Amino acid sequence: QLFAIYARVSLTGKPEKFEMFVKALKMWFSISVYSPGERCFVAVFDVISERKKTEEALREKDWAIESAINPIVISDLEGNLNYVNPAFLKLWGYSSPAEVLGKPAVGFWQMGEKAAEVIKAVRTKGGWSGELIAQGKDGAFFDVYVASNMVVNDTGQPVCMLASFADITDRKRAEETLKVFKESLDNSTD
Repeated sequence: QLFAIYARVSLTGKPEKFEMFVKALKMWFSISVYSPGERCFVAVFDVISERKKTEEALREKDWAIESAINPIVISDLEGNLNYVNPAFLKLWGYSSPAEVLGKPAVGFWQMGEKAAEVIKAVRTKGGWSGELIAQGKDGAFFDVYVASNMVVNDTGQPVCMLASFADITDRKRAEETLKVFKESLDNSTD
């Protein structure tokens, strides 16, 4: 494969650049091939194994977030959505990220002012967790537990906000049913 590329570059004079894994060396290379003159070529090999490992690690993180059971969102520092995983779309009832990306996070809650307080807490304190009432695409409300934090870079500068959610609607309903049941028991013993 390499000799075919070398021949092509030496005959055409058009430079080529590509990446290749060399099994015998167990290394990745970035290879630049050019022709300084007729019927000759120069090949420059740069070892890129570390970069490839880093890229693979980043892909694994992307896959993990994409496949997470809990909804996850990333917003800019103003609170506008930059990323939502499939679990978020499913819980809120959307079919495509395009329906929500760029929109303010406060628009996905029953009480936008409470959500705005959460964003303010994340900005000032670095994080917030608690319960909120979400509003799905169809207008229906459901209870979620929110854990949100500021994401900082390696110099400590804020770069975005991250939030994950757990649907607690069934738990809240069970708590309310239990409360009503206990109240009815208390009233019947009076």
